[in-house]
Amino acid sequence: MRRSLAGAGAILVVLGVAAQAAAVSGPLPGSPVAGPARQVLATEHTDAFSVFMDDGRLSLATMADLGSRRGVRLDPDATVFHVTDDARRAAPTGSAFGFLGVAPGAPVHVIPQAYTPGILWAGWNTERVPASAVGGPIRLTVEDVRGPGAVEIYESGVDGPQRLLSSRDRGLRSLAVPANTHAHASWVFTEPGVYRITVGASTTTPQGAPLRATSRTYVFAVGGSSLEAVPTQVQIAGRTAGEGQVALTADVGWAARDQGWAPGGRVTFVHRAGGVETDLGHAPVSAGQAQLTAAPPGGGQVLARFEPTEAQLVGSATSAALPNPVAATTPQITGVSPGYAPGETAELALEGHEALGAARAVWVVQPAADEAWTQDGWALSVAVDESLDGAQVTAALEAEDGTRLGETPAVTLRLAPAQEPSPAPTTSPPAEAAPEQEPTVPPSGDPVPAPDPEVPEGSGAPSPAGGATTTTAAVECIPTAVTETVEAGQVDVVTEGHLDLGPTIQDGSLVVAVKDDRSGTQVWRSPGELVLHLGEAARTPVPAGEDFSFLGTGHVWAIPLAQRTGVPWLGWNTQHPTIAGRASGPMTLTLESVDGPGSLAVYSLDSFGGVGDRYFGTVDGFPRSTSVPVGAAGVHVHGIWAFTAEGIYRVTVGFSGTVDGAARSGTAVMTFAVGDVDPAGAAQASTVTRYVGRTPDGEECELDASQAGGGLARTGLADQTLVDLGVVGGALLAAGLALTALSAVGREPRRRTPGR
Repeated sequence: MRRSLAGAGAILVVLGVAAQAAAVSGPLPGSPVAGPARQVLATEHTDAFSVFMDDGRLSLATMADLGSRRGVRLDPDATVFHVTDDARRAAPTGSAFGFLGVAPGAPVHVIPQAYTPGILWAGWNTERVPASAVGGPIRLTVEDVRGPGAVEIYESGVDGPQRLLSSRDRGLRSLAVPANTHAHASWVFTEPGVYRITVGASTTTPQGAPLRATSRTYVFAVGGSSLEAVPTQVQIAGRTAGEGQVALTADVGWAARDQGWAPGGRVTFVHRAGGVETDLGHAPVSAGQAQLTAAPPGGGQVLARFEPTEAQLVGSATSAALPNPVAATTPQITGVSPGYAPGETAELALEGHEALGAARAVWVVQPAADEAWTQDGWALSVAVDESLDGAQVTAALEAEDGTRLGETPAVTLRLAPAQEPSPAPTTSPPAEAAPEQEPTVPPSGDPVPAPDPEVPEGSGAPSPAGGATTTTAAVECIPTAVTETVEAGQVDVVTEGHLDLGPTIQDGSLVVAVKDDRSGTQVWRSPGELVLHLGEAARTPVPAGEDFSFLGTGHVWAIPLAQRTGVPWLGWNTQHPTIAGRASGPMTLTLESVDGPGSLAVYSLDSFGGVGDRYFGTVDGFPRSTSVPVGAAGVHVHGIWAFTAEGIYRVTVGFSGTVDGAARSGTAVMTFAVGDVDPAGAAQASTVTRYVGRTPDGEECELDASQAGGGLARTGLADQTLVDLGVVGGALLAAGLALTALSAVGREPRRRTPGR
């Protein structure tokens, strides 16, 4: 029968099952350090820097299109923007892009200005700030950028890139953005890694009083095919600090290059002996270091485990074991891991044998289902396989003459359980918001009051105050078509602002309409009500290069890729509720005819200023139609509309496709007054159909937002759904939007107002 070393209490200490020693510095609470998982945005459309007006207060948050829902409000502290390796590009040649600060051809990651399948599409937005609530533009200010490289945000047109914001150039740290603006530009990250961009927003009230939002930090993870935590390393050092105490220090390092900021979290310090681990306490990481003074059991080893606050972004790490500065007072086996991979070597050592004056040690290994075997020496090295899973190991100590002095408590060898794959970071959207209500995740520090629920009159629902219910039946208000003639003098001349052509279904027929966003409330209108005037602000020289030879020479008058003061900003979409989610396959947009003094070309640019997609036109080499995806939410596309001569143009466009199982098509005429011409002279009388509210007995009534315009529903910003990026794939939409910003500016380069 084996003889134990004296003292059951000593054996308990050796086994490491004694109560955890209290740390002199006091451990932090033991709740998990990691916060909730961030919402990962990797392929979605997002307005990363989104400004809101909440009860008269300016605030910053994020908006994103998740699934079929557009404009979901997100908290930047709970969001990470992942710029994957699908966005990696070779830096361009030429001095125009020297501001990127990298060698031509060097790899950079680019968020393009226009949607590209599989790549994050990021911009900024002030549409939730009514123009009447502020006394001027909102100034977005980049207050700080921490990361491994530089960040450059620019718009690029046929006249070259227009720099907007820069982490390297302190003169480009702020941008004035008008209210009711939605902008996209190219974002270039010069190195992979994690970037933290801190942004502020400020403006004034109409009376001149300052308005300032609480600054927010936006996290961009650049590189990789999926969101992977940046690896970390932790090193531990220890020294004795008084009777039975040890001062422990852990240094946390991460990544191969300076990331510009240190990861947060805590370090748990552990005592290990005989394969048993005991937590000594934990301490927060500050500037990459954590410190703790504790009173561990004697002997064994101490180690440190780093637990990051942001586990999605920063990996955890465990240090190598350090011999415990507090010496063992009784013999014990050390170096036992809690679990071994099959075939891994267990390196066991013997501590404290000097106290008994032992001359040698005999290791005894007792497998669970086999005979025991022995080995002499102060250390044991053995490969752990299935046969040794659960094996008991002891070390018998002998004097020079072979007298047995005692033996250590047994330790157990265990195979580690098989690792299950870690779940991928969630990219699923939050729970569906109630209809007609903007889905909201309030930003921390900027609480958003929830809107009062609307109780329709006569619904029988309790009143907000808890009073009696009403049983009065609601009077039905029916959209009723009224055909009117719009005289030439009543036509609206459009000189700036955002509009989209798009198909709608009205009384079972496809009707081409124009979504008019100029007032901040989206209204679908008849094209016959509008004349788009492209004046001097739209005039631009034809860029040099063979790529642009289709425009001829001299000047053109162009609607650019981004919204600009003094120029109408016309795009096209398939977002109307009667189309989105109801079309089988894409819609086709066809240029039926152009009646005017010159030619028309509608095209895009690539990230670095070259010709991108050729959508449609009457110039050589251009098709007459383009395919527009629909999916669950519809898409929104902008291109450059370039007219080669001054004069009046009547452009007939058509949409066609299968909607609700039936083939449908329709056309409309858009009127453009180009150059130094009188736009009023371009107006023609036209017949349009409007919808008004009528009760069943013919009395006038007011239509709600979902009825206004009949099939041409007037919908709020939050209800206009953009492309369901998870549904719409392939290269069609890559051709849908230019990868760069303004295409056509005035005769001289100038500062441009960003657009959507």
